[in-house]
Amino acid sequence: MDGYKPPTFEYADFEQEIRAIENLAKNRFLDASAEGVFQRVRDQLRQLRVGRSNAPTYWQVDHESPVRTVLTDGYERGQRVGARNVFGEVSWCWQVRNCSGQGGPAKAFEIIGNASIRLRIVEHAVADTEIARWRVECGAADSPGCFFHTQVFGDDHDLLFPKNVPVPRLPTLFVTPMSVIEFFLGELFQDSWAKRLVGDDHDLLFWRKNQKRRLKQLLSWKLRQIEACDSGSPWLALKEAKPRTRDTLFCEE
Repeated sequence: MDGYKPPTFEYADFEQEIRAIENLAKNRFLDASAEGVFQRVRDQLRQLRVGRSNAPTYWQVDHESPVRTVLTDGYERGQRVGARNVFGEVSWCWQVRNCSGQGGPAKAFEIIGNASIRLRIVEHAVADTEIARWRVECGAADSPGCFFHTQVFGDDHDLLFPKNVPVPRLPTLFVTPMSVIEFFLGELFQDSWAKRLVGDDHDLLFWRKNQKRRLKQLLSWKLRQIEACDSGSPWLALKEAKPRTRDTLFCEE
């Protein structure tokens, strides 16, 4: 039966993805505190891997201890200096569980509930001030809107994008926290991040191959939804699509 199948990730691939983005971004782009954050999320994954198959748990980075960038005014291109000194923060909460195996540590895990990544841009001044916030999320089997989406999502009291009006949900190409971190670095460090990704060191080669595969799988999945549309509109077909058993998202094919 070709029913709903939540996004699934292989542990070995995921852990290497974490280490690659950390090594690519540390020192020059990420605050020194990021080292401890990455260590904690790797430890969480190792504990999850040896846990019970059907036991849901949270893999998360708290808002109070996010992955934080260094200060930057490099969010303009062409070596232009931005008007404000800012830093970025990424935190996330994924509800996950091990995939069933044949004994021993699990090889993969799947998302079973909330999967939300929060990004903030904070202006550094006498009192740090949040100037932008949005989320990158995976939906659920019964969620409205694009399954892989971005939401500009404020607090209850916010006049713009209040929490109780959860639209629009914008389609996204980024799924894992690590891919979101790379997107964020590319925005905050327009020129210097592009220069960092030139070369062929071990971490960069892995990152390039891994992200190319992930993007091809996701874009191919989106294209299949559009090509299969024979009623309504292609946009609604994409908006209503959910990963199915036949889909390969995002394990190795």
